[in-house]
Amino acid sequence: MNSSPHTPGHARKVPWGAFWRLVLIQAQNSFNEKGAQFLLIPLGVWLYGTQGDLEYPLGAIIVLPFILFSPFVGWLSDRFCKARIIQSMALLQICVLAGMYWSLRTHNLDGAILWFCVFAVQATIFSPSKKGIVKDIVGTSRMGFASGIVEMASILSLLIGQIGVFVWFRYLLEPSTDTVWHHWLGEGFFQWFDAWLKPSGLNDGWYAASFPCLVFLLMAVPVAISSFYLPRYAPEGFRPFSWSLFYEHFHQLGKLWKNRNLRVSEMGITVLVVTHEHELVRRFNRRTITLKHGRIISDVPASFGEEVHV
Repeated sequence: MNSSPHTPGHARKVPWGAFWRLVLIQAQNSFNEKGAQFLLIPLGVWLYGTQGDLEYPLGAIIVLPFILFSPFVGWLSDRFCKARIIQSMALLQICVLAGMYWSLRTHNLDGAILWFCVFAVQATIFSPSKKGIVKDIVGTSRMGFASGIVEMASILSLLIGQIGVFVWFRYLLEPSTDTVWHHWLGEGFFQWFDAWLKPSGLNDGWYAASFPCLVFLLMAVPVAISSFYLPRYAPEGFRPFSWSLFYEHFHQLGKLWKNRNLRVSEMGITVLVVTHEHELVRRFNRRTITLKHGRIISDVPASFGEEVHV
């Protein structure tokens, strides 16, 4: 396991191969998560019409683990090897997609939604580790470039998963036989293919959801294997586990709401940065910035006790 003594002036050879491997891993995870969501949404509509709209429940399922477990998963990323966490989540993704595929093949929508809940927790645990390991790989001086590439790849994957998978579902629901694939492979191939994966014939929403899910599962296997080639770095966090990790952020929110000055600033022009990167928080060293009428009037670094007036 490597140490990561990266400082802004630390000169070293960057393992760019590992970085681009990380970009691929996180992009594929984002694509599969969003793709799974946009398989279940049209499937619910196909089954129950407008009463089966799963858009808002699935959206809440994605967001809720981030709200509930962000401090805990940030602690996990600081306390344990980030590469090992990424590898574990890559393997968990395979299990989740296999469970979703089997649920869809057996026409069990509740089971598929339950596996999607596990997928949302997986994404929550995966997020701080994949962001934190970027600094370990490229160093502090290249963080801006590397973080931009990672976030851009993630957003692009989310968009492709959201739009492309919905179009794919629609095509599989009512497939056309006049495509380049039919001309190349022949009708006989598709008849065999449909006999295996589409026993109900045309207009089968279960098939339209299960087949893409199978493709996601197959795609996840080589990506999970590639995650085991990520370099390992020694964790830098030493905070012991405490149950307060599951609720301390709600106490902090309560303190903000009780303090009128903080509340008004937060509701006004203050930019609130939510981060899993605990080292970034430590760099600020609990500094206290006082705002009045939208202007910074003092900045007090807690470690020095010397107030800087602006």
